[in-house]
Amino acid sequence: MVPNEATCNGREDAILAVDTFPEAGRVLQIDDAAHVTYTRTSRDCQAEDNPYYPFLSECDYEIAWWAIQQGPSQNAFSNFLSIDQVKRKLDLSYKNARALHQKIDHKLPGVTPWRRSVIQISGINEEFELFMRDPVECIKELWANPAYLDHLTYAPERHFTDEGKVKHIYDEL
Repeated sequence: MVPNEATCNGREDAILAVDTFPEAGRVLQIDDAAHVTYTRTSRDCQAEDNPYYPFLSECDYEIAWWAIQQGPSQNAFSNFLSIDQVKRKLDLSYKNARALHQKIDHKLPGVTPWRRSVIQISGINEEFELFMRDPVECIKELWANPAYLDHLTYAPERHFTDEGKVKHIYDEL
């Protein structure tokens, strides 16, 4: 028998064979909060069958994106949206800046918040800011996001570059 050859994969090796472990990755416990968020968001996205959900259309999304990223003040945006012809022609899902922000805050999945700490190193007369996120909460956020549903693997796999499963690929994940 030929010993397995190992390669470190930077994604340059083609994966030709995969060993799976069907018993691995079974659910032991469900985090109710994450599960409710996931099923609600997943159901909403599927029910709407709309890639721009919670917005009604591409136009609805693009105007919201512009208003948040590059747009005018909230008062100016609300005044713009109050123009009768703008309301009729654009048919947006929000009527003012406040309604847009509520849609973003309540309809889209949350983002793990940043925490700020100030540290001082002994012997240095200067403060340093440290920004961080809780890695466990970040992982929960990723696993609760239905956009990643088809890309998550719940069990380990072994990848090989040959059909005979001799050349084993080792990867970082």
